[in-house]
Amino acid sequence: MPTDVLCSKYFCDILITLKQEPKSFNEIKSKLKISPHTLNRRIKELTDYELIKPILVRVEGENRIKYEITDRGKEALPLIEEFIDLSDAMGKLVKR
Repeated sequence: MPTDVLCSKYFCDILITLKQEPKSFNEIKSKLKISPHTLNRRIKELTDYELIKPILVRVEGENRIKYEITDRGKEALPLIEEFIDLSDAMGKLVKR
């Protein structure tokens, strides 16, 4: 995975959002306050890299699509979280 994709806005945020449980497109959009166009693009990238996958769930008697993190995505999470922590720490150093 190229580092420019990893640094794309919301790429890491979506993975972290899906860490605990699968979420629908609208749940992710609401939680992250992300535009539908950007979210659609990031979901495609994350799916292409096999970090998330769509699943079919039954909600109030209807089939709905939610997204869940894959095993590969779970393996990447500690590195991504470390990357975010490092970015935050570097940002604090620059602001001094």
